[in-house]
Amino acid sequence: MSCRILPLVSIAVIAFNFGGRKEVLARAGQLDRPEIAVQPEDRAATALREALLDHKDLFVGGSYINAHSTLNFTGDARKLSRMLEHLCSIEGTAISIRFSQPVVDADCQW
Repeated sequence: MSCRILPLVSIAVIAFNFGGRKEVLARAGQLDRPEIAVQPEDRAATALREALLDHKDLFVGGSYINAHSTLNFTGDARKLSRMLEHLCSIEGTAISIRFSQPVVDADCQW
C-alpha cells in the first residue's frame, strides 16, 4: 500500500507547487542612493536609513531584491570607520558587513 501512496503524494506536491502559479511577486532594481527597506514606524530602522543618507557622498551604487539591499561605497579606512561608528551608534540595530573580491565596480572600494 505504501508504494501506491508515494506516487500520489508526489503528484499532489508537484500540482500544488506548479499548478496554480501564474506570477511571482518580487521587486528588484538598481539604487542611486543608499536605501534599505524599512517599516515607516520603526524608529531604529528609520535612523539607520538616515545615517546611510548622511554618507551618500561615499555611495557608488547598489541593488535590491525585495527587502535585501546591496550597497557599494568608496573611501579610505578613516571614512569607512566613521560610517560604521555612525551606524553602530544607533540603538536597536545590528550591523553586518561583508568584504568581497573582486570589486564589482572600479569606483567601489568597499
